[in-house]
Amino acid sequence: MTKTVTIRNDLTELETIHEAITGFLAEVGASREFAEEMFLVAEEVLANTISYGYVDDGDHEIKLTMMCEDRNFTMRFADDAAPY
Repeated sequence: MTKTVTIRNDLTELETIHEAITGFLAEVGASREFAEEMFLVAEEVLANTISYGYVDDGDHEIKLTMMCEDRNFTMRFADDAAPY
């Protein structure tokens, strides 16, 4: 199972990510505790990207792709922020 969520480079979008991760992991049968831990990982990556990765104040897209296969969960982040 795979799901991709696209957000803007705005910290208010973290709630969208929280809902996406917890909903996706509930669908695949993961525990609420695991879902919250994975959100903390995503929150750290995204907060740093949003806060420090862009040199302008323009809108940018950030994509989070979540995959779950054979009880393995993967998150992939794609953005156009400066590497760090």
